[in-house]
Amino acid sequence: MMVSYVFIKMKRKFQKDGEKMKIYVLEEYNTGRTVCISEDINIIRKQMCNKDFFNPEYNDYPILKIWENGVETEKVEGGD
Repeated sequence: MMVSYVFIKMKRKFQKDGEKMKIYVLEEYNTGRTVCISEDINIIRKQMCNKDFFNPEYNDYPILKIWENGVETEKVEGGD
């Protein structure tokens, strides 16, 4: 629910500017929790190292979804 609200707000901002919108959504594998939503890939990279969310001891890994103009274009799972 939170993801869609943030996504809609960001989409409106980009539509006003007439630019392409690209956002990154980082989720946790085991629980499906959304860890971070950002336009900046560097913020996502920092969060991928957060052991509070991604602990290899529990076989937990990040899922990165990339959205462009309201469409999910790519999904990457694991530490790759």
